[in-house]
Amino acid sequence: MKNYIINNHNEIRILFFILFLFLFMYLEKKYPMKDNIKIFSLRLINNFILFFLNIILLKILLPFLAVTFSIYISSNNIGIFNIININTFITLIISLILFDLTIYLQHFLFHKSSFLWKFHRVHHADTDLDVSTGLRFHPVEIFISMLIKFLFITIMGPPVLAVLIFEIILNTSSMFNHSNIFLSNRTDLFIRKFIVTPNMHRTHHSNKFDNQNKNFGFNLSIWDIIFKTHKYYNTENLDNLKIGINEFCSKKELWIHKILLQPFK
Repeated sequence: MKNYIINNHNEIRILFFILFLFLFMYLEKKYPMKDNIKIFSLRLINNFILFFLNIILLKILLPFLAVTFSIYISSNNIGIFNIININTFITLIISLILFDLTIYLQHFLFHKSSFLWKFHRVHHADTDLDVSTGLRFHPVEIFISMLIKFLFITIMGPPVLAVLIFEIILNTSSMFNHSNIFLSNRTDLFIRKFIVTPNMHRTHHSNKFDNQNKNFGFNLSIWDIIFKTHKYYNTENLDNLKIGINEFCSKKELWIHKILLQPFK
């Protein structure tokens, strides 16, 4: 099993990515939160261009990505979990939880640091929310995020399977919680007890500063509750929230070269 994962981890990730991408796009069309978002638009096309550009740049700039790096760390017995002897299943669960906490703290840091915010602001500058927003990140933010993952993997030494599962979960949850899928208040309140919902994350993408500093979670919702950064809007009030960054809401800011240059303005 381990050898199969090692030899096929890229194919496994791509398969899950395509599966959930088309699932969420179908649900957006079938049960939209907002029915005036175009399925094919300039912003959506450029969001995907930015996504594929990030993949290419990571391949060029880094000798390996998270799963491959974890294989190297594991084979050299580096990290806490590779030193101490703990049940494999328990190690897997703890690794996934700590990985998710790390992403929460990283997201928090990108909002609190004026330097990092300039790059994370590109993600928030999207003028609508749909599944493509979950793929829209500036290359510098993606690069820094990967370095943070490397640091976590080096310190903790999580199982290779845990890193693969978390990478799949992170991609899937990012697409889900940015998606334009309608959830009733009752459904949303139940689901958000466990994971971040589109309604919960829509609040975070409001153009209001106070809202942007709430609901930092990407997957597990418990971190916002523990660190008191959770904020709730019911479905009716969500409709009144304007999405994006006021300075970058014009149509000319939708082009890919404008998106890439935003942090330097």
